[in-house]
Order: sequence, then C-alpha cells, then structure tokens
Amino acid sequence: MTQLASLYMGNDWDDEEPTPLRVSLYPEWTEEASCVGESDTLFFGASDPEKRPQYTLTDIKRARQLCAGCPVARQCLKSSLDLNDEYGVFAGSTRTNRVEIRKRITSGVTTQEEEIVNFLTWLKEGFGA
Repeated sequence: MTQLASLYMGNDWDDEEPTPLRVSLYPEWTEEASCVGESDTLFFGASDPEKRPQYTLTDIKRARQLCAGCPVARQCLKSSLDLNDEYGVFAGSTRTNRVEIRKRITSGVTTQEEEIVNFLTWLKEGFGA
C-alpha cells in the first residue's frame, strides 16, 4: 500500500556517501496498518472508477474484520473524517457511516473523538454481527 521514494541528503558532497532518506507519500502511521499488502479492491471495489461496483455486505464484512484488529484504526478513521473521504472502507467505516458521523459532529451532538471511540468500540465488538 505504501509507495516509497528514495531521496538523498547530506551536509556536503565530499568522499562520504549521501544518506538515503525514505519518504512516504502517506502518513507514517499507515506503515503499521493491517491493510498493508492487501489488495486495494477489498477497500475500494473495482480499480476503474467508471466500473466501481456497489459493495456487498460480504465485502464490507471482510474489510471490517481486518480493520477491527488494526493497530492504527483510530488514525485511519480520523484521517478519513478529516479528509472527507467519499469512497472506500476506512477503519471499517463506509461512506454512509462517515456521513452519519459527520452529521452528528456538525450538529453539535457529539465530538469527533467521541464518534471515533464509539465507532471503533462497535467495530471491535463484532460490528453487530
């Protein structure tokens, strides 16, 4: 999942080799995500947005099972809410889940942190299965 590029930096260019610095296009926490190495289609459906299918309950359940044990699920859900992600499963949440969470936050009923805690508790308890 993480795409890395190598950059070189050093204070001077004398006889020493420059020190390679790995720079990720994603936040550092994503390297510890349970989805690293998994197919993107599990979380985003078809790779062609024109052919993007509706998720089936089976697809969502498979993604949620992986997300339920993820050590960075909190950061994933927060990032998805902050970025207003429209497509995909993030920390076990679907677009519909995130829309409902944002509505409650915007109306002042709850805070983002409370919503994250509540959603992840529900997810870890088996997401109503």
